[in-house]
Amino acid sequence: MRTAIRYGLPLASVWFAAIQAHASSITDFTFTSDPSPFTTDLVEMFSDSQAIVTGTIACDSATACKGEVGSFTLGADLTSPGTSVSVNLLGVLDGSTPAGVELKVTTPLTKALKFEIPAGSFNDTLISTSLPAFGMLDVAGSLDMRLAAGQAIALPFIIDLGSPSPVPEPSGEVALLAGVLGLAGAVRYRTARSRKATTS
Repeated sequence: MRTAIRYGLPLASVWFAAIQAHASSITDFTFTSDPSPFTTDLVEMFSDSQAIVTGTIACDSATACKGEVGSFTLGADLTSPGTSVSVNLLGVLDGSTPAGVELKVTTPLTKALKFEIPAGSFNDTLISTSLPAFGMLDVAGSLDMRLAAGQAIALPFIIDLGSPSPVPEPSGEVALLAGVLGLAGAVRYRTARSRKATTS
């Protein structure tokens, strides 16, 4: 019993910390710009929860530019069920002509999302969903665009990997229960020791 009391709380604490440390995360991200028909100065960066492409895309041509801006690959470790995922496009489009945007995903499935961006400031959520615990997942695709002659767009393009749903998972509940039981055992043990010391 003493061994269970002595190690129960620390063990439960370590277990709970390990569960939190294995939350879903982005493991790698690359974005490769295409040399034409656009002029770009795009830069990619990522953390464990966000992948970002930022910079300017311009149509430095006498005619409209249409085509692939660049391709991307993203690696994610989806260990937590209910992980929220969103893809957002925000920034400023100059001129008065709307821009056409197409987000194509080619791996692990083929899907294309087409939409229009109005001139001026914009903030569009292209995807907002919750994913199950797939484990390791690789996603590949491209960003296509249509801009009027002389038009430019300033971005960031952001992929967010958020927190799991607020409902506790069974493993978290078990860790919490083990921690509470360990704490209760430690309190009971100290109370019993103090009573024994008083009666002696």
